[in-house]
Amino acid sequence: MARKMVVRQTDGSEVILTEVPAEDEAQLQAMLRDHPEVLPLDDFDLTGPMLVVGKETQLASGAVDLVGLARGGEPIVVEFKTGPQNSDFRSALAQLMDYGSDLWEMDLERFEHSVAIRYFASDHCTDAQYKGITSLRTAAKAAWPEMSDAEWDAAAEKLQHRLASGAVDYVLAAQRFTEASQRTIHYLNQVTTGPRFYAVEVVRFRGSDGESAESFECRTLVRPTPRSGPTTTIDRDRLLSAVTDERYRDALGEFLGSAVSLGLVLEWGSVGVSIRARTPWRPEPVTLGWLFPPGRSGWMGLTDLTLGYDPATVATLSGGQDLFERYGELIGKIPGSEPLKTTAVTGRKLPPACVLSEGGVVSDVLATFVSGL
Repeated sequence: MARKMVVRQTDGSEVILTEVPAEDEAQLQAMLRDHPEVLPLDDFDLTGPMLVVGKETQLASGAVDLVGLARGGEPIVVEFKTGPQNSDFRSALAQLMDYGSDLWEMDLERFEHSVAIRYFASDHCTDAQYKGITSLRTAAKAAWPEMSDAEWDAAAEKLQHRLASGAVDYVLAAQRFTEASQRTIHYLNQVTTGPRFYAVEVVRFRGSDGESAESFECRTLVRPTPRSGPTTTIDRDRLLSAVTDERYRDALGEFLGSAVSLGLVLEWGSVGVSIRARTPWRPEPVTLGWLFPPGRSGWMGLTDLTLGYDPATVATLSGGQDLFERYGELIGKIPGSEPLKTTAVTGRKLPPACVLSEGGVVSDVLATFVSGL
């Protein structure tokens, strides 16, 4: 039996809406694309509203219906199905996994350009607020105007980590889910770690005359069981214990100790640590470097030790641009340093051999910056 909805209007009149089938997947896509706030991210333990960064996004395995971001930096992949057949759900789940494998190990810069910016420049993006935007940071500030630079830095780091590890949030949206399809999604959540799977029922209602009113509702039917356990934030001991080379481990310990003695702030994340400086030009500290254990990558795909800064952040400061430029010049003179693959950071990578041979020079560069403050 079709479900009903009563809509009480401001003039006191009431309209009874009846559940009806969606016209097609495109109708459901358009509804969530234009109104991402109706996707119940609170049910996913994520902070919304969702920022849509892709529609019909072309990846190696096909076109993703919707790609979104939660405010915390969690990537969300949405696939729509209107039919109730089990075969349709099996196909949709397989598609979601294929899309995830395409996104897996994609660095942040590539994701930004091949997914988000391409979408904002396409005809699929119909929201004037985002049309033509050329950076994820700008889009995030438009979606969440109160977001600080420090919050975006943390979200970008989490996004990079999620892409590197394949920990994507997968949403299968449909008008009806069979018991078998729900059990399959429960099973995937039970036996996998990292990725999370959700079944969201999208229900369309219309007035009895078929014209007067229309409504859509999203309901979360299946979600992962919340996992309890210790925090995933790394710390000094955990980072250093991941370094098997004793000399390199000692050198990194000395580097971190030197940073603290200079009054710099160590901001620990889920993978590594960012080295930040308090400045007179904004309330939040500004990042001067990033450190990740061997074999791990973090924000913007950075690995090992990187000294540098985000030029987009520095450009927003009320002063100090010359100091950061001089800092960048000094980093470029460190023997053994290497150019970065990303253009989103002004700086250089310092591989283990460089840290071992030039540890004193590295500390001097940071000291010179601090004295310039």
